[in-house]
Amino acid sequence: MIFLALLAGAFYLFVLPDLSASATVTYDSYTATRGSISNSLSFSGSISVVNSETMTAEAAATVRKIYVAEGDSVVMGDKLMRLSDGELFKADFDGEVNEISVEEGDEVSANDSLVQIVDFTNLQVSMRVDEYSVSDLSVGEACTITVTALDASFDSTITHINRISSGGNSTAYYTVTAEFLGTENVLPGMQVTVTIPE
Repeated sequence: MIFLALLAGAFYLFVLPDLSASATVTYDSYTATRGSISNSLSFSGSISVVNSETMTAEAAATVRKIYVAEGDSVVMGDKLMRLSDGELFKADFDGEVNEISVEEGDEVSANDSLVQIVDFTNLQVSMRVDEYSVSDLSVGEACTITVTALDASFDSTITHINRISSGGNSTAYYTVTAEFLGTENVLPGMQVTVTIPE
């Protein structure tokens, strides 16, 4: 028993100091940086086109000549279609032939849809902003539009604030519009988030 006590005492005196002497403490160093806390407003909306036109026949006639095909790019003034009564349809803006509803030789009646031209580059987003936030916004204010499905962002500015409210039982909502230049894979109807720095 005495032997065990002496052995334990020797262990604490001679072995433990060596163990503790070999242990080292290390620290990772970091450089502190100054930052700022920024707040922003965020709203949901959907994409629509700024320019779209569906051309219709003024009177009953026959489709004499179609100058374009669906998917063609056109510039303002390009010929699109001619009817037998001499009516000639031209593009009123730069865009794309989205749909042709007739074929050469078809008989058409007054107000029949013939051809649709859409500008898929100049796009806009409309969002509903509640009465508590609309006073914080102004025309010309910068914002960022993020297309949810594509995870792509575009710089934009607020172009219009409708001052007449729409919908809502207890809270008034106002339509705010922002315009931006889209890319080929950005399509009307896609959902977006609009972020506006405060």
